[in-house]
Amino acid sequence: MSRLQAYFSSEFIASGLGTDFHEFIIKVTQAKSKTEEASHVTEELKNLTHKMGLPDVSSTRMRDYLIRLMHCYMLGYAVDFSIIYAIMASQSGEIASDRRAGYLACTLFLAHDHELGIMLINTLQRDLKSQNYLDRCSALNAICYLEHTEMVDSLLGLVVACMEFPKQVVRKKAIMALYFLFQRSNIPIDQLEPPLRFALEDKDSSVVFASLSIWKLILVDHGERYKDLLPTFFSVHRQIIENRIHKSFLYHGVYAPWAQMDCLSIYNIYLDLNIGSPKEIYAIIMECLESMEKKVDMAFAVVLECVKLLSIMDPTLLERFSNKPDKNPFEVLVNYVNASNLNLKYLGLTGMMYVDHSFWKDDWLDGTLIAGALRACDDTITTQAIENLDSIIDHKILVHISQDLIEALKTNENQALAYWLLNRIMEHYTDRDAWFIETVIEILAITAKRLDDDYVETQCSVLKEGEVQDTKLRECSVNIIYKLIKSNNSNTFSPLWVQFAFWVKAIDRVCENGYLSNLYSEIDIMKQLEKCLMIIKDDDLQTCGLQAIKRCILRSKTWLSGLEKTLKEYNRSPVPEKQQIARELLEIISDITANPNKPTTINHFATNGTDRSTSQSNLQQHIPYIQETINNSAQSSKKHMYDPNCSLGSYHASDTEMTTNEFGKLWVEYKIEEKRVFECSVHDCLKLAKRLSKSWQIDIIQVIGQEFIAVETNSAVLLIHVAMLPQNLFQLTLKTKLNPDQIDSFLTTRKLQ
Repeated sequence: MSRLQAYFSSEFIASGLGTDFHEFIIKVTQAKSKTEEASHVTEELKNLTHKMGLPDVSSTRMRDYLIRLMHCYMLGYAVDFSIIYAIMASQSGEIASDRRAGYLACTLFLAHDHELGIMLINTLQRDLKSQNYLDRCSALNAICYLEHTEMVDSLLGLVVACMEFPKQVVRKKAIMALYFLFQRSNIPIDQLEPPLRFALEDKDSSVVFASLSIWKLILVDHGERYKDLLPTFFSVHRQIIENRIHKSFLYHGVYAPWAQMDCLSIYNIYLDLNIGSPKEIYAIIMECLESMEKKVDMAFAVVLECVKLLSIMDPTLLERFSNKPDKNPFEVLVNYVNASNLNLKYLGLTGMMYVDHSFWKDDWLDGTLIAGALRACDDTITTQAIENLDSIIDHKILVHISQDLIEALKTNENQALAYWLLNRIMEHYTDRDAWFIETVIEILAITAKRLDDDYVETQCSVLKEGEVQDTKLRECSVNIIYKLIKSNNSNTFSPLWVQFAFWVKAIDRVCENGYLSNLYSEIDIMKQLEKCLMIIKDDDLQTCGLQAIKRCILRSKTWLSGLEKTLKEYNRSPVPEKQQIARELLEIISDITANPNKPTTINHFATNGTDRSTSQSNLQQHIPYIQETINNSAQSSKKHMYDPNCSLGSYHASDTEMTTNEFGKLWVEYKIEEKRVFECSVHDCLKLAKRLSKSWQIDIIQVIGQEFIAVETNSAVLLIHVAMLPQNLFQLTLKTKLNPDQIDSFLTTRKLQ
């Protein structure tokens, strides 16, 4: 009873189909797996095979069976056994709906040039001659989908004859049948020309609009032959623009949008063939654009076609045709690009790509308009905007829109934008100046988590090379990274960028060259370093951060009050490197505390309101004394390989007369430099120094923490700096004054090439 109630209360009762069909659909739609679905469909096909083979199956029941078979076919199951029944239904259906179901099944089941397709030709001929317009419509619909080599010769004349049928729906479907027949075969154009010309003047607009599709296809190869039809197409189009057609053609606020698109495509063909007056074509395109103002949906497609058509016209002619010389015919795109709707924004960006650059406005050419569109978090819009920018990009535009693009990167998580921006900066901006350093560092800070680690590491290496010898660039690096770390949570940065900031790059530079910054004191720097230490959880990054703090303390003899507690915690770490640097820092703090009268090497800017320039001056006055102190320390410890009482924990060799101070002066003077990174099994810098002094024949000048400086034995022409890195690596830096061959010789003789 419940099944019967469900059937009577459903839409199936209106379809005229039986309860068996209703039950089959319910079973299939409620199947919980593909296997269960296949079981139901296989059972249904078995039942239908038996039922359709019975004698005296009524036409109505056969239609019901065919509809079930069509459902099975659309689910992907083979129903080849039913083709003959579909053909029979189209031939002998008692009513038009039964025959139409047969035709529909044939269009689905019959493949191209199927051997049984020829059996339909007589049926199609019969129905194309019928006075019942429903039969003619069914046959014309079937012709659009059935493909058979003998069909054209047998049916073309009858389809053309249908162009004179009184019912407009038959004439329209006859036009569409001609369109498909023309596409599939080489029908002589002379056979189609008379009825198609007549269709352009048909009293019913739907027939006229249908004929535009086939004329568009014909004109591609025969445009010169039909140049006299251009005024007719103008007339049809103006009839639509001026709303002189029935309201039933109104679609989403636009009259006959598909017919308008066909007209615009036809104008495009004539323009390519240089047929007709460009001024007349320009006039009707502008009329079409004006008619689309304040309209939506389908109007956008028409606008884009108009823009594409205007863009292929000669720019000189466009300027001459415009009633207002200062009026840009493409200005309509600005509103689309600035729209909040993503579809409109994409339309505007796509339209811009078709427009000649001579018509681009100033804010188009400088990239401002396109950069603003990139704030939309949409991959398609991002891809199109990048394509637009690529057509105009140079180093000036990069500088102009860089901040807009950086702001866009904060909201737009498409990594393609970050890759594109970094690659274009590297490609077009060859000057490794302050803007370059600041911009690349900021981009990497924002996007590094989205980028490939190897790519980020490569960009960091480029930055490092750019600022090695330039004090101003190091200062820019200091300031921008301090600003970024202070204003952001370190969890927003990628581990590689934090490592780059801590040690390989800017924060390492901060700690070696904190005095370079006019903006931040050592206390400021250490606060941000400790802030990062508290947030990050990676042991390697924490080790790099501790190395950076160590440099600050060695220089300033000052530390933050909470640091000792953190160091004691790190001293218990199972990570040897982290434990070692924590222990070294605790020893340094203890040593400084025990010797409070040692001169400080930095004045803490902004802690007492003192002017920063005065602090810088005071600092510079200290530097000679500091260097002398270091030198004296080196001289006094020459006789001892390691002096535990030295505040710097320094190791000095006894094989060279060069002092740390002399080395520092030469390091600044020598301009030729090369850096290499090597693996090593030694974790302690002192042990590494002893090992390399023997194997490389170098004289160690001083070991400080995880670094040491040296020169080649019995020579001062090559300066050597070695710094321990995480992951069992160390960085070798070689410097010479004039001849790079000296570096090559050193590397070759030590088999380091």
